[in-house]
Parts: sequence; C-alpha cells; structure tokens
Amino acid sequence: MPIYFVDEAELAAATQDGVLTIGELQALPSLLVGFADSFLEVIHNSNQGGAGKGHEVLNASGTILQSGLPFYFHYTEEFDPDTGVHTLRVRIDIG
Repeated sequence: MPIYFVDEAELAAATQDGVLTIGELQALPSLLVGFADSFLEVIHNSNQGGAGKGHEVLNASGTILQSGLPFYFHYTEEFDPDTGVHTLRVRIDIG
C-alpha cells in the first residue's frame, strides 16, 4: 500500500482551493513515497453501543521507496459525542 509523506506547509498551500488531486500531491517537492508492508486500521464508532468515545486508530510501517529508510506512521482520532470534540494525534518516524 503506498503512503505519501509531504511537508505540512506545502500541503496547506496545495489545498487552499479545497481540492487536492493525485497529480498535485505528486508534484510537491518534499514528496516521499513509502510502501507499507504492515497496515492496521481499527474504527469504533460512538454509536456502536455502550458508553464512551468513538475512535479510529491507524498504524502503518514499511519502507521509503526513494531512500530505503524504514517508516512508522500512527494516527489516532477520538470523538466525544457528548461534547462534539475531535482529538487527533499523529506520529511519523522516518529513519
């Protein structure tokens, strides 16, 4: 599974018009393409019964194609239906 890593400022500039195409993403100067050999996504919606927050967790690891360096990507999103608050956490390690 390919995973694209780009500079946050470049991504913000590219999405100013509200649209991001694959071509625009691939043209960003900072683009690193990783290939995930391990990918896990878990989604627990707050409407699936029981009390508590809904959340999504995504973990991926693999290799950056341009350099051969390993990468690790972790993303967590929590949603509290009582307050409407979304909490996002992202960790990216390359090398």
